[in-house]
Amino acid sequence: MLNFPKLQLTNQGKILIAESLKGIPFTFTKFQLGSGTPLAVAASMTALAHAVISAPITRAEQTGAGAITLSAAFDNGDIASSFAAKELGLFAQQDGESEVLYAYAYEGDNPSVIPSYPTHGFMEEVFAYTVAVGDAEDFSVNINTSALQYSTGAYTGDGEAGRVISVGFTPSAVIVQPLFIDPDHATDIYGGLAVAGKNIVSEITAAAQRESAITTWSDTYCALGIDTGGFKVNYNASNKIRTNDSGRMYVYIAFK
Repeated sequence: MLNFPKLQLTNQGKILIAESLKGIPFTFTKFQLGSGTPLAVAASMTALAHAVISAPITRAEQTGAGAITLSAAFDNGDIASSFAAKELGLFAQQDGESEVLYAYAYEGDNPSVIPSYPTHGFMEEVFAYTVAVGDAEDFSVNINTSALQYSTGAYTGDGEAGRVISVGFTPSAVIVQPLFIDPDHATDIYGGLAVAGKNIVSEITAAAQRESAITTWSDTYCALGIDTGGFKVNYNASNKIRTNDSGRMYVYIAFK
């Protein structure tokens, strides 16, 4: 997890707030993580000392008078060498103008280390920070939905076969877990992990039939699988499939 103190408004950020009160809007655009050491106080910063990663904003929530909480996502896919995340910057811009550093935070004593992809493998993180907006009302947030890495949720089974649960994108993987199971059917399939092109299937004796159900959805044999815009669940008691058992509560996490 990232370790930063409270974001502090820069002078440029204060100007954007002041001009928004005159009807000149601005937009929050992105966060940046850096590994440098600032040569000035936060208010005077105009850029990170050494920017490494840009993190698109994925969510915004008004959290109180004069404050907004922004969420962002980043991964280490392009990071060749591990680095200490000492700097965090939030950027914004007026229409037609260049981005400016709106707020800045520095943690030089106990920074989080972002591992490199070649050495430590792929990692991703979603984080959220609250930032001051003062009395500004004329601002917006550039939400990058393509940066959302996962979606969580819940559904109640309806007993239908081949039911599609929509999540807003086509997942690469999904995990489904029931909130409870029946002791009398404890060996049935209530959930699990499915990935793109590989369904969870019930017991099938014939190898050819089993291989077909793994890659091509079958209401008879499949329990969980990826579908366009979401994932499929099923109910077939005779084949011990209960991922859509009527009245049963399930939770899931779908990865993009």
